[in-house]
Amino acid sequence: MSTRAGWESAFADVDPCHFPHLVFDHVASPAYETFSSVLSVPKVEEYCSDTEELNRDDWYKFTFALLLKTYVRTNGTSCGLLTSSQSIKGNGLKQEAHFLMVDWDESATLLDNSQKLTTVPLTGPDGVIIGGDFHEFESERGFKQFNATLCLTHDDRQTHTPPNVFNSELVCTVENSVSEAKFDEIKVTLYYSTNLLDEWCAQNVLSTFESILSNLATKFNCPLDSINLISARDEQLINTWNAEVPPPAHQTLNEIFGNVFRNYENKEVVYTSDGCFTYGELDDLSTILAVRLMQMGLKPNMVVPICMDKSRWVTCAMTAVWKAGGAITAMDPTHPNDRLFATVEELGAKIVISDATHASRFRKLGIQIVSDLDDLPRLLKSGGRPISRANSWRMSGVTPGDLAFIAFTSGSSGKPKGVMHTHDRLTSEHLSYGLNLGYSEESRILQFASYAYIPGIGENYRTLLHGATLCVPSEVERTSDLVGFITRSRANRSYMTPSLLRTLNPQDVPGMKHLVVGGEHVDRELERLWTGHVHLVQLYGSSEGGLMIKETWNSNDQGKGFYPVGGLAWLVDPQNVDCLVPVGAVGEIVFESYELSAGYLNDMERTAKTFLNPPIWAHQKDATEGCRYLRMGDLGRYETDGSISVYGRADTQVKVHGQRVELQDIECNLRTLLPLGADVVVELVKPFDAPDRPLLTAFCCFGHGNASNGDGEPAGLNDRPIPSNLQSQLEKVLPRHMIPKAFIVVQKLPQNSSNKIDRRQLRTDAGKMDYKTLTAFLRGASGEQFESPANEKERILAETWASILHQKVKNIGRRDNFLALGGDSLAAIRLVSAVRSKGIRLTTQIILTHPILKDMTELA
Repeated sequence: MSTRAGWESAFADVDPCHFPHLVFDHVASPAYETFSSVLSVPKVEEYCSDTEELNRDDWYKFTFALLLKTYVRTNGTSCGLLTSSQSIKGNGLKQEAHFLMVDWDESATLLDNSQKLTTVPLTGPDGVIIGGDFHEFESERGFKQFNATLCLTHDDRQTHTPPNVFNSELVCTVENSVSEAKFDEIKVTLYYSTNLLDEWCAQNVLSTFESILSNLATKFNCPLDSINLISARDEQLINTWNAEVPPPAHQTLNEIFGNVFRNYENKEVVYTSDGCFTYGELDDLSTILAVRLMQMGLKPNMVVPICMDKSRWVTCAMTAVWKAGGAITAMDPTHPNDRLFATVEELGAKIVISDATHASRFRKLGIQIVSDLDDLPRLLKSGGRPISRANSWRMSGVTPGDLAFIAFTSGSSGKPKGVMHTHDRLTSEHLSYGLNLGYSEESRILQFASYAYIPGIGENYRTLLHGATLCVPSEVERTSDLVGFITRSRANRSYMTPSLLRTLNPQDVPGMKHLVVGGEHVDRELERLWTGHVHLVQLYGSSEGGLMIKETWNSNDQGKGFYPVGGLAWLVDPQNVDCLVPVGAVGEIVFESYELSAGYLNDMERTAKTFLNPPIWAHQKDATEGCRYLRMGDLGRYETDGSISVYGRADTQVKVHGQRVELQDIECNLRTLLPLGADVVVELVKPFDAPDRPLLTAFCCFGHGNASNGDGEPAGLNDRPIPSNLQSQLEKVLPRHMIPKAFIVVQKLPQNSSNKIDRRQLRTDAGKMDYKTLTAFLRGASGEQFESPANEKERILAETWASILHQKVKNIGRRDNFLALGGDSLAAIRLVSAVRSKGIRLTTQIILTHPILKDMTELA
């Protein structure tokens, strides 16, 4: 099969297979180098004698295919294959070229998988290797199918550089002598690009090759997903990197808070434009509220939801609940009522703390509401302290293992999942995270993040643990005058998402000295912009714990991976957590630590799946009692210095504006709003003309037999049966950042070879559309005719929209929707700043609540 049609057929269902670049730094002018080793191997003929289909060459083909699978992690493996042997006529070497492919079955045995080896000849009838034709074939396809080649030779006299007809970056030559004297050993040589490997990495790869050979000798009848293919060399190296787990702290927050509040009595603890608290004032006011909460029945491990706009009183409410022995759950007032009520119900809460603005939302629930925190100063003045400051931190009897807070994140069942955090988890983290990142009493921490997310809660308790100052902007300052607030408050430290950080410039905030950036990928351009101006720390982690950091002090620090903080990071086979993966291979991150969440509220099944019993490799080292193991759900790879590069999710979670979103959560809510029998898949799609602005896209299928092996072709724009009020209905049940910006109707949902919905195919097809086409599905839902801007102010706004949203101004009319065009809260912040210089006054609240151009203009 050496025709192009044959090649198309052969590669139709085979994933591209590219051996990863294991050297971090790009080499401008790569060369090729070699590394060789003589390996002892089992006498394969003794095993193969019972299996007619398996010969010595098959043994090495299968070993190399497994090597590629170990590093590449695809369902199918493909590579080039060159064979050479002495010609029968004795007049030189006979060479042949093939494509080698395997479609893996994880549950089948190694032997069964070896029978799936497929070779496609690339040698013409005249014996000439037609590599040039294949290069043209790949050029027409626009990508390389593979970058590695296996070269098998039975002539140990061959000393020249192996042929590289596939232009591979890695050629593995196996010299398998026909001499019986040397039959139990082979010489393996890696011929590699210096852009792919260095000598240290090449030695690791050969060690893995040898480990696979050893496994094949004894485990051919074992299932593929049960085989641990890591070499002893790599295992020893990883255990050196992960030598010791940081110790736990058996303390409560209250124990540390008591000492800090005593030592910093007169120091400012919270700064807002509306007023400030000292540690002494916060101590007394929170005590009055704590005593009141205890009188209302609050006890340890009871949870109090807090639903308040940003103010100094939120820190007072949190402190009071902790003093009273309870745990907090902070809620975002911008979330719809249904979402808030579901959270209260899941908690079984008996008390809610709110400000007066939002108190009425909870009256229908029949629970106790505290909404008069601004009256606490009067009560303190009239009645004094109900208990001494020292005793106020001990009065609840809270213990280290009691709950401190529960954070709710997107859940696959369609309702938020509660992640439980105990006091000892937070105080243990204080010993590692806080000290590693340089928190101190001099820190003035900008509190930008929503209270509903862990960074928002963390900024509060870390401030109190370190004797620092929390700088809390009002909602208007937060979204319309952030630079001004940073300057006025003298904030010198902040946590931000990269999307938010891109709205700022280092020259505008010279007082900012420490930035922790997380939730999204940080690109090199952003690193370069801020490096030298601040201590830049990239943060990786999850709501359940497992923090890793990447520090950037200067340009020399750029390019390293993440290092674990407060624990150890392991990489395992996603199909079998008992198997570690080799250094350089991609695996799922498992975090070992004392600083992990206690699990999920009311969900023991999910807890058991996410928090592991000690894996087999943990038993092989000195496991420490009380340590826990968390499946992070992200894929990563060890770099040569022991740091980890993170490659994204292994499941259906994505990050939107730095917040973890479970796509199944959106899908479940959409299904309840679509007609009976409809199905939907939600994916994050990158339009080809705006890959840096991915869109949450809902693929809706309304026909019977939704799934098909056919393509997911979109229906015409006028054929959409999507309900016209779908977005307004979603706004009642989902936070704004979880509402899809694009809706595409497909006739069928495509399936992959495993009979599962082919999400990648949907992303690929939709990614061929431009931004305007994708958002047009939503923009055209109302059926209204295009109407050009009617006055100068509308024209200015339309031009600014076009600039910020990367649209053509001629396509923006007065009935267009800022959010439907791809706008979000961060784009709204940029819009406020951009139009201010043109004499137009807007706030982000106006933009987000009145996103239609004509309505926005009327309120400007």
